[in-house]
Amino acid sequence: MVASLLKGSTTDVVHFLGITDNLVRLSLGNKGKSYVQTITQTDELVQLDSDKCRSETRDQTTQLYESNRPEVAGLSGTRNVIRAGHSSKSTGTNMIDAHGNALPPLSPSSNNNTTTELDNDKPMLPMTPAKALDYHGVHLTDFEKQEIEKYKEIYYLGLDARKINAKAGIGPNSGYDDENGCYQKIVHDHICYRYEILEIIGKGSFGQVIRALDHKTKQYVAIKIIRNKKRFHHQALVEVRILDELRKKDADGSHHVIHMLDYFYFRNHLCITFELMR
Repeated sequence: MVASLLKGSTTDVVHFLGITDNLVRLSLGNKGKSYVQTITQTDELVQLDSDKCRSETRDQTTQLYESNRPEVAGLSGTRNVIRAGHSSKSTGTNMIDAHGNALPPLSPSSNNNTTTELDNDKPMLPMTPAKALDYHGVHLTDFEKQEIEKYKEIYYLGLDARKINAKAGIGPNSGYDDENGCYQKIVHDHICYRYEILEIIGKGSFGQVIRALDHKTKQYVAIKIIRNKKRFHHQALVEVRILDELRKKDADGSHHVIHMLDYFYFRNHLCITFELMR
């Protein structure tokens, strides 16, 4: 077919390139090899045609390549963040949720979210505590260097947060609590070396609720952090039992109940994670 086109007019060649262009669009989805093969064949044909035809075809294929290969942007360090069914690149601007509300920007260290690393100098996630200390120990507080040993998997360290320099036995809860027993939340710091604190979205007598990014699942969640007081802990445990029963009874989500995802202790605070309301 190519041989017959070479004997024809320039119009025939351009027509063939248009068909090839459509084939490239169809193959971009899951067939990287087909894409590269088609580009190579197109370039060989362009070399036999006029300079104008060559320039137009290269511009078209370059545009197709950039617009249909989002993974190329990911390899260069740009991360896509999924929120409420929409994706936006963290290029310094605020992300927008499904209702058009601006979300706080993620910290630069959020680029460590990926589970694979192209850079041989960086460890894959999740890291072991030993690996985390080896690569990032200089940026952790003395308290964290001991605390991190309790966790098997490390997903997020909050390296860009203004961390509290806690000292065991000094101040309320080593300096992590205020005088009312509320955990002092630092934006972009971690919870359990997994969640990134983004903002406070609710307050109550039991504690506060934050919006956070789960660096393990790459999903936004709400975390209720119970005040570090014995009576609140007991009441919160009753709440956990009720929430667990609701979750079991509404396994298919047909009753439209906000589900508890998990609960755990972090720095003497009972924490409960929930699906984030949209």
